[in-house]
Parts: sequence; C-alpha cells; structure tokens
Amino acid sequence: MVQVRDDGDDEAVMDDTVKEVLLKQLKKLRAEEFQEFKFYLEEYGSKAEATLSKDTSVMAISPCDLENADRRRTVDLIVQTYPSQSVEVTHQVLHKVGRNDLVESFSENTRRGPLQLNAEHLQ
Repeated sequence: MVQVRDDGDDEAVMDDTVKEVLLKQLKKLRAEEFQEFKFYLEEYGSKAEATLSKDTSVMAISPCDLENADRRRTVDLIVQTYPSQSVEVTHQVLHKVGRNDLVESFSENTRRGPLQLNAEHLQ
C-alpha cells in the first residue's frame, strides 16, 4: 500500500494503490508534457536505456500501445511492464520531462508514511 497525503489537505492521509498514485501524477501533466512523457517512456526500455541502467532485462512498452493511450491506459502499461519498478520508472521519466516537482512532492508525501508495493496493489 502507498500512503500519501492529499495535496489539498496536509492532515488528510490517503491510502492509494500504486495505479491511483501514478494516475494522480500523470493527471498533473499538461497535454504537451503527457505526450513528451509517453515519448520518453517508450524510449525507457530501449537498448540504450538498458545499457545505461546495466539491466539487460528492461522491457520496452510498444510504441503502438502508447500511441493513443490516455493517462489511465498509460498507467496500466507501466504497471504491467514494470510491476515492481513502476514508481521508479515513472519518476525517471518525469525527470526527463522536467517535472521534478511531481517526484519531489511524491517523495515528501511518502516520507510521512510507508511505501509498500504489494503485488495486490498493482492490479
């Protein structure tokens, strides 16, 4: 379970699934930023990225899957492709888009509560 604080109320703690948290982050992207996010997400699993991360098992999300994907479908693809690394992958791509504020906001909120990614919450 991911415990995060609602952006609107510092006192309200919400227990969200990984998908819900990632969707909230992607909803904060403008349309142009979201298109750029999908571009970098597609590149994330490329051979160059796998070499940089020294992890040859990194998979890529198919360009045809991302082409017309809305934010919800994009979250589904991230979680399906990177089940144990979906938050990390999302944050790496957000950095590339220049939305470090979303990563920092998430990090600040999760410091207040445990980040536990159980398989059941990825569904």
